[in-house]
Amino acid sequence: MYPVLEVLARCDEVRLAGLKWEAGASVEDVLEVARRYGLPRHLDREGNARVRLWEAGPLQRRSQPGLSAAPRLLSPPLALGDVVERALAHMAAEADPARATSLLLRGAAVRQLLARPTHLRMRLEELSGELEDRLGPGAVDQWGRQERRVSSYQALPGATRRYVLSYQALSCAGALVLCCSDAAARVAAAEAAQRLLGGCGAGGEAGGVGEGLSDAVEAKAMSGSGLWYRSGDVAKVLQALWDGAEEGGPGPATGSREGELARLRWLLETWEGLEGLPGPVELTSRG
Repeated sequence: MYPVLEVLARCDEVRLAGLKWEAGASVEDVLEVARRYGLPRHLDREGNARVRLWEAGPLQRRSQPGLSAAPRLLSPPLALGDVVERALAHMAAEADPARATSLLLRGAAVRQLLARPTHLRMRLEELSGELEDRLGPGAVDQWGRQERRVSSYQALPGATRRYVLSYQALSCAGALVLCCSDAAARVAAAEAAQRLLGGCGAGGEAGGVGEGLSDAVEAKAMSGSGLWYRSGDVAKVLQALWDGAEEGGPGPATGSREGELARLRWLLETWEGLEGLPGPVELTSRG
């Protein structure tokens, strides 16, 4: 047995500064650590996303006199679509239109396309090709970032020309995220999406130009470059739910060991559900 474990076993209270939830560790693994050594001050998801669990008065390893050991009944873990909806709302609200490179698309046409993945990709390739025709070729570095705009006669043979770099299909929330090369490309993509994608929604072309609300497609600037279970935007939603700043969370702190373990299970299972989010799909240039 490691000496540190012998010391921990003799402690009445252990305060963990933090706990990293690495890939491969299960909900039960994390709960077992908290059950043995107390609730950590914060929980990190693979070093990228953090939820603060307490500021003062941590969960003690042993129940204290006068505290109820029976946890109250909690609601089931929040559904994947609900968490994604909230995260996307935050990302749209925080976006700087002058700098944001991601575009959030929603609406009837988008929902229909999300149900047909092959057709969705075909329409987005069409959209990407139209932007290449309208805006001219753009040189993109090896990481997919836009380096500079060049005129057609300056373009090198075989140069990559992409203004829509990738997309993420979030069917659980009826949303589509386009990652563009820059803010100007995002604005152009919003207008093209309302024309090209809107026509396959409620029937006929969608009205409206630019970012806003059309008959079939709603386009908004969005911060970040997509949504993943270990992203900071997901952590913000989970933090608000844990703190009670948003409805639907595990409820207020119970003050009991078993009650806080039940709340922690709710958080872990809700977070675990986000692992099923689809990743981005890269779009290729016609050039």
